[in-house]
Order: sequence, then structure tokens, then C-alpha cells
Amino acid sequence: MERKNLFRAKCQTFPKEWMYGQIIEVGRKYYLCHEFCIIELSEDEKILRANFELAQPKTISQYTGVKDSNGVGIYEGDIVEIRDLKHNYINIAKVKWNEEMGSWGLQEKGKDFVGVYSLGSWKTYHTLKVIGNIHDNPELIINREK
Repeated sequence: MERKNLFRAKCQTFPKEWMYGQIIEVGRKYYLCHEFCIIELSEDEKILRANFELAQPKTISQYTGVKDSNGVGIYEGDIVEIRDLKHNYINIAKVKWNEEMGSWGLQEKGKDFVGVYSLGSWKTYHTLKVIGNIHDNPELIINREK
């Protein structure tokens, strides 16, 4: 099994659209590298070609390696709905790296992490659904504090 190290970001060229690929830091700037292809010049000579877009640093989000209940990839900064119908529990939280646990976790805005479980553990016992992200839909978390 191969672990994907994938990122998403909004880029200068397409500021409203999410683009997916690898992040490369050059100086103090971050570039999203996408659309890879290998060009075969001869049997022994090949070159790798890729497109680069200047990323908006605040929007760079890493893929967690976990998909929600609908098969949608969950990224850092996503806002998810947590459901446990057996215990009548519904909550909304953002996905964030938990340094103490060394794993992705769920956090309510302005509060500690929800429980002591990793993101993958939450999916084992609950239904997780991506409903937005902190960049496009911050109101989903902000309104929860009122």
C-alpha cells in the first residue's frame, strides 16, 4: 500500500479554484507542481515535465490519507460533520494536525481537539462528511461558537 503525499492550494493564476499536486518551496515562495508527464527522448533518455503554479501560502492544505463516508478525500482545514446516530451525536469540526498525538484530528473553533482520537479512528465509529473548508466556508465553524 502506498501513502499519497498530496496537497491542494489556491494559486495566483486561478485564485478561486483548488489545484492539486505537490508543493515545492523555492526561496520564500511555494509552488504547486501538477500535471506530471514523462517524455521519452530515446530508450535510455527520459525527461520529467510538470506544470508549476505560484500557490497562495495560507491556502496550502495537506491530504490526510482519509476519505469521508462519501469517498471524498479529507484535507487539512476541511470542515466535517461528525455523526453517531447510535448515541444521537452530531458535531462540526475542522481537520487539523494534532502535534501531541502525531496524527490528524478534529477540532472545534477556539476549543481543544474533540476527544483523543485520530481522524482515522473517528471514521471507524462515526460517519464523517466534508461540508466545506476554512477558506471557502469559515462561517460553518464561526457560527458554531455563538
